[in-house]
Order: sequence, then structure tokens, then C-alpha cells
Amino acid sequence: MTTEEIINLAFADFEPQLNPNATIEDIKFGSDDGGKTLDFFVDGDIAAKTLRELVPNTYNGYRTVIVYSYVPDYELNDEDLL
Repeated sequence: MTTEEIINLAFADFEPQLNPNATIEDIKFGSDDGGKTLDFFVDGDIAAKTLRELVPNTYNGYRTVIVYSYVPDYELNDEDLL
């Protein structure tokens, strides 16, 4: 199975199970000290929590990683920076 096929299969397997307001932004291959990873990128911590419950620790031989972004409820000022 090619990497593109694995990514398409992952989208098809997991995105329909998410809340309609949550989507998988992207899926990419990566690596770290433990080997190859399949990285899922989502927007928001709620989508990430749901996806963590759906996605197994390994998927088609790749360790899975869930990465999420969010907009904080506050803004840092210059004096707040170290």
C-alpha cells in the first residue's frame, strides 16, 4: 500500500466518525526517536480528544500521533514574555 493510499484510508476511516463541527485538517507521515509515525492534525482540543479515542496506537504499521491547534482565550502582552 502506498503512503498516499494509507493517508486516504485514514481519512475515510476516521473523519466520518468525528463530530460534524470537527475535521481532520491534514494527515502526514513523520518520524521520531521511536520510528515512523502517522500524524493527524486537527483544530481544537475537543476534536483531538475524540480522535484519540478513535485512532489506535498503531495504524497500518505506523505509530499514530494526534496534533491539535487552538486559539487561546487570552493574549500575551510584552511584559508577560520572559
